Amino acid sequence: MTTLKLSDTHPDYSDLLMQLQSYAQLKDAWDVLTASNTGQTLMEQIAAVGALNAFSADLSLREAFLQTAMRDSSIYAGASDLGVRIARKTPAGVNCLLIRQDVSNSLLLPSYTAFNINGKQFFNRNYISFEQGQQNPTETLFTSTVVSYTEKTAKISGLPSAILTVEEEYFLASTNGPVTTYYNVKYNFELNQFEITDESVFTSLENTSISILRKSVRLYEGTIKVDTFTSTGLSFQEYYLSEGSFTVSDIDVNVYTIDTATNAKVFWTLQRDGLWMAGEKATVFYDRTSGEGQAVIMFGNEFHGDIPVMGNEINVRFAVTSGQSGNVGLSKLPVLCMTNSDIKGTTLTTVSGGADERSAKFYKKIAPQIFKANNRAEFMLAAGAR
Repeated sequence: MTTLKLSDTHPDYSDLLMQLQSYAQLKDAWDVLTASNTGQTLMEQIAAVGALNAFSADLSLREAFLQTAMRDSSIYAGASDLGVRIARKTPAGVNCLLIRQDVSNSLLLPSYTAFNINGKQFFNRNYISFEQGQQNPTETLFTSTVVSYTEKTAKISGLPSAILTVEEEYFLASTNGPVTTYYNVKYNFELNQFEITDESVFTSLENTSISILRKSVRLYEGTIKVDTFTSTGLSFQEYYLSEGSFTVSDIDVNVYTIDTATNAKVFWTLQRDGLWMAGEKATVFYDRTSGEGQAVIMFGNEFHGDIPVMGNEINVRFAVTSGQSGNVGLSKLPVLCMTNSDIKGTTLTTVSGGADERSAKFYKKIAPQIFKANNRAEFMLAAGAR
């Protein structure tokens, strides 16, 4: 009895069909081969399925390697497998002047309050506070302690200078108990210090809480959403956010868990460099991007980052942004607060700084170099190099 064995070196449609026809000629039940014959039709269908399977196998092999991959999703996935973090869109920002009419009480707008500017959704990253009797708010950028100061200059501990600009003026607020003193300052990037811009002088800054306040408010383009999951209690559990196409802001992802028994809320800190850098039981999470552009949240294994308690509610708050297309070359646009109709305002600058994700072509060329540099850095770290 002759057994049919199709060639795996010539798996295209015509070759498969010829092999099937040759085999059928050896069978008494298939002695007539015409284009209208049922047997011929079946052989054509089988040949088509075989060719499709062969194409799928070739395609899978091609897409499995970063060097030969052609699909964007495969290239992104390949770069991610090398340990390269794929950046998503970042939102455009704009400076605004806000004002309210009711000044009878102090008012605090939490982070990620919704605003509307010229018909588009915006949000704030930092607290916005209105003091009692004041129509205009300040935005708290940073809170720390003073390192050293003179009558006209002050250096602040742990200040991330990237949040500041040369042009803007700020308030330096010194709080000691119930008393807060405000100073008008600008930041000197060359000397890494704040400098008073009027006739006042710094006094008694030691042992006080120092806050840097922006006189205008910075808002960012995007819509705030929350995805909720239930912890499995497993090591390195991962959760894919509902929005894809790289639209989840690369900066604005926040995670907190809620204990279902006590309703206690725990905030988790982003570990940008990977969970292998996290300490034991550290309440941190890692944020990466899938090949399809979805944001993925990962937790640790107790030794490198903690595990959310099984059954606890995991909430991921994030901004969905349009990236570069959110930039608007106009100023003096109307601003509305979506949670408090008394708060209105206008933009002081153009809406700028929004950026899209990098192309797959970029990662195809650069990812191996980043992988090599990461390996070198990790080797130096293990060797105790400085």
